[in-house]
Amino acid sequence: MGSMTRSRVDAHQLVATLQAFMRQQPEVRLAYLFGSYGRGTSNPLSDVDVAVLLNRSLSPQECGRMHLRLAAELTAILRRDDVDVVILNSAPLLLRHRIVRDGRLLFVADEEERASFVADTLLRYLDLRPMFALLERAMILRLQEGRFGRGQIGDSPALRKARAKHRQAQTDH
Repeated sequence: MGSMTRSRVDAHQLVATLQAFMRQQPEVRLAYLFGSYGRGTSNPLSDVDVAVLLNRSLSPQECGRMHLRLAAELTAILRRDDVDVVILNSAPLLLRHRIVRDGRLLFVADEEERASFVADTLLRYLDLRPMFALLERAMILRLQEGRFGRGQIGDSPALRKARAKHRQAQTDH
């Protein structure tokens, strides 16, 4: 793990440090603490998960540089090597939804911008929730059948049997 370890810091001190840091970052529009610290369920093995919405005028390359800079600075300030930074501008929808739903808001530069981001995230999630539920059911079925991570999605014993019957019926005619 190198010279840096998981510094023991209580959650209140962590939040105060993160809030002070975020207030000094003009490119950060919104910041959340999520994961176990955000839920208030941290333990000695917990990492620190921080999500930020950056100024939308930044290019993807500038966002990438900011991601690296924020991660490095937070690692140094918090004196721990287990800080994960998520850039909300490019985060997957399911992660954005989980952060908005369960995360602890650390910093808001503009309340209207925060409300717009949250509304956009929730509306997109609600639009796609039926598809997410379908995919989750398919994954659970594959897990139950012992097929998760093996074969093709359309590859099940029942489907193979049906395909064999179909091929047999075609050759019989």
